[in-house]
Amino acid sequence: MKRSLSLLGALLALVLLCGADGGGCDSSVVGDPTFDMWCGDELCGWQTTSGNVERVPTWHRSDYGASLVGDPVVLQQVTNITNRNTQCLELRMQADHDDGVNLQIQIDFGNDGKIDVSYPMGSDRFRDVTVHLLAPTNFQGATFIVRKTGAGRAVLAEVKPKGVGSEECAGLSPVQLTEQPLGATCLLSSTCKSGQCIKVQQSATPTLPPPYSQLFDSQLDVCSECELDSQCGSGKVCGINTSAKFNFHRACVDEASRSLAERCATNAECKSGVCCRGRCSECCSGTVDCPTGIACQDSTSGDLALPYRCAAAGRSSGASCLIGTDCASFTCSGSVELKLCVIDGRTCTSSDDCLWGACRFVGYTDGTCD
Repeated sequence: MKRSLSLLGALLALVLLCGADGGGCDSSVVGDPTFDMWCGDELCGWQTTSGNVERVPTWHRSDYGASLVGDPVVLQQVTNITNRNTQCLELRMQADHDDGVNLQIQIDFGNDGKIDVSYPMGSDRFRDVTVHLLAPTNFQGATFIVRKTGAGRAVLAEVKPKGVGSEECAGLSPVQLTEQPLGATCLLSSTCKSGQCIKVQQSATPTLPPPYSQLFDSQLDVCSECELDSQCGSGKVCGINTSAKFNFHRACVDEASRSLAERCATNAECKSGVCCRGRCSECCSGTVDCPTGIACQDSTSGDLALPYRCAAAGRSSGASCLIGTDCASFTCSGSVELKLCVIDGRTCTSSDDCLWGACRFVGYTDGTCD
């Protein structure tokens, strides 16, 4: 996940420079497509999830690539491309491997762990192999995987997926996604393993500012576990799952299990009993009143969405708080830190947990004013 986040700035630039459809730009959608960047004995841009890699010459003694050592060997790179900025994909591959080796490039659309398409990579002494495919009509993110099986030599010189103009995919049918897991993007309920495709707010605010709005959808249709509380068991409600691995999706969660500022879909999943515009809050303007003379305020700051609260500043000793500025004493004490990802507002422990940006400390879930 960490390496996918490091590519966010590059992807933002790609969209701004090349246009929303990815055509007219020669840039790869992955980092280091020619395996030139090494961090010690490991590739910097690709994660080795099985086996080992070694830096070796390819078609020329001064041109280096990656030798895949072991059986199996798996490299992968997670990206944030979507159907909004990449429709037609060109896969350009250069490799050389022994006859007994099976070498493939695979794509997991939606970053959900399910391989959706797979293509063999040629073995003819680094000859160019180019494939075009029409991406699914609805997806958010893609993982590109190189998989080697079988004993023997296999050397990669280039794996370069890039968005190209729609004319390159003329006559092709889009990749069809089926049996999709919870959190995967969908068009129809029939494509979900759960049988339910539901629209779910992904960002912590109703709309996203540019350039994020060019990369991400603030709402997505995603495979979900439930839509109604009646579909969940005793003590459960149909709330929102904010797992770091997948898109937000509706799921059965414990009642009153969300702290102030956490993402929510219903009042019942919040300890406060109030879910206001997707965030567990103290109040919701026009819905839940604060004490007489105290306004319900949105405490959102920039790209970090915070809860609606009854005018927080100046709270007395013993009152609940998130941070010191809530208190008359300017000191808020607590033992459980609350950290949120910018843009989507999911809880996190580090930026590795965040799909769209950084992880920031926002306060204490059990804070009280001194």
